[in-house]
Amino acid sequence: MSKSTDESIREYVKDKMPKKVREALAAALWDLHYGPGGGGAEMGWEEAREIVEDWWDKNMRSDLVVDDAGNVSTSHDWDKWLRQLYDDEEERALQEAIDEGVGDDEEDEWERDEAKEKYAKKAAQAYAESENENATMYDFRDVKRLVLGRDWT
Repeated sequence: MSKSTDESIREYVKDKMPKKVREALAAALWDLHYGPGGGGAEMGWEEAREIVEDWWDKNMRSDLVVDDAGNVSTSHDWDKWLRQLYDDEEERALQEAIDEGVGDDEEDEWERDEAKEKYAKKAAQAYAESENENATMYDFRDVKRLVLGRDWT
């Protein structure tokens, strides 16, 4: 995990938090690190922690993925995007195979078509795998530790 992907995760989560949860998180972290009653927070550790935990349990139960450009998405959305990327690349590669005459040396029309499809599937697989290799996966528990801190209980 790099510092930039960690920061992308923090920003993603904080952007999803309602104002009340962000305030509760700030108050809870203050109390956790500096002791109760400081920082002008009107809520104590228990109340602040409860607000954050309730929101977290309802909204942050998915693993997250950060791509090489720093974009964050849920693992479900990432998988959906990869499937679409694969389909688009397969379609493009199939047209490329047709244009370049891949498999045209085969005598049987079935084998010619099969060679083109095999070429397209291989190209799409390689493209989707390269995108996935450049992404960083975060387990939802790692996201919680990253955003809330190691000392959060």
